[in-house]
Order: sequence, then structure tokens, then C-alpha cells
Amino acid sequence: MTRAWSPGLPRSQYVFAECAMFPIGKDKLSFREISDYWSREIQPPATRLELLGLLESAWWLGEIRADSAMSRLQLLQDMFKSMHDRDDLGIVFVQGEDGGSPAITDLPDGCVVVDVRRRVNVPSGDATSWDEGACEIAFRTLAETSSIERYPEITPGLAFIELTHDEFDDWRRKRGYPKPSFLEASCRIRRARQTESTGRKTASYH
Repeated sequence: MTRAWSPGLPRSQYVFAECAMFPIGKDKLSFREISDYWSREIQPPATRLELLGLLESAWWLGEIRADSAMSRLQLLQDMFKSMHDRDDLGIVFVQGEDGGSPAITDLPDGCVVVDVRRRVNVPSGDATSWDEGACEIAFRTLAETSSIERYPEITPGLAFIELTHDEFDDWRRKRGYPKPSFLEASCRIRRARQTESTGRKTASYH
């Protein structure tokens, strides 16, 4: 819905009213928010969860740094420490040269059990000794997985990683995605606010 701007209404409020369905006046948006808004307009169509997975992948690959409680190295170390001996996840950590073929177990009846979990190769069993360079294979593997499908307890933390509008805009441009309308609206809000702020500062000098 479009409404006329009047001198009594700050222009930033007017612009925000045009897109009130999006809380995009914030300086940063979380992966959860971006994937939600983006899924409403991206073509070809993609679900919110698919776009969340896309942002997760970009973060694991280091394409976006974002504002997160942990770096990707710290999260990998934390995951290894808490998950390396679990068998209820869709990933399994393997060390050093043990990152080859999936484990196969022969059963007494002649059948075999194949471990189809995604194998995440880490440098060693001492996570404190890792650095980002040594963990590139692990990062690439995690970028090819979905946290919701493979390690869902990590999903909330990833979903609330925040991106500035500029960082998201730069990343989507490098990936070749068209600029979404919610980002366009956000830019208008920010410009309007900057104009108002400049106007108030100028007025205070007179």
C-alpha cells in the first residue's frame, strides 16, 4: 500500500510504512530473517530452509564472515569436542588420513552395514592445535551439508548469525543473484535516516 508523505511524518517512517511487513530498518539481519524474506521473491523459487542452507554454506566456505558468536574454526572445534563420539548424527568425524571410504561392518548372516554418514575430515584428535588452513577440507564438507538434516542442534546458532546489509549485498552480487526488493527497501530507509540525521545536525548549527 502506498501513502503520500507529509511534512509532519519523518520520511524514514514513510518509507518503512511502504514495507511494514519487513523489519528491515535494522542495521543487520540474521540468516533466519534473510532466508525468510528472500524466499518470498527469489526466482527460481526456493524455500526458506533451502536459502538458510545456502547462507550456512557460504559461511562455512568463508565467503561471508558475518557477526557470529563463534568463528567457523571455533564452531568446528566445539562440534568435534561435543559430537566426535556420537552415532545419532548425519556426520562423523574422522582424523588425518582416515577420511576415505565409509566404514563397512560385516554381519554374521553375510549382510553388511555401511556407515552412510557424511565424513568430516579433521587434522587430528587435538582440536586446540587446529588452524583454519588445516581445516579447509572439513569446512568444504560442512558447506555441502545441511545442518537441519545432519546436525540439527547447531541450526539455531547458525540461523541467528547476522549480516550487515552491505555484506549480504556484496555476497549476493558476487554469486550473481538479483538484488531482492527487501534489500532495496532497506537501502531507502537507511538513506532517509541519514538524510534526517544530517538535517538535524545542520539545523542545530543555526
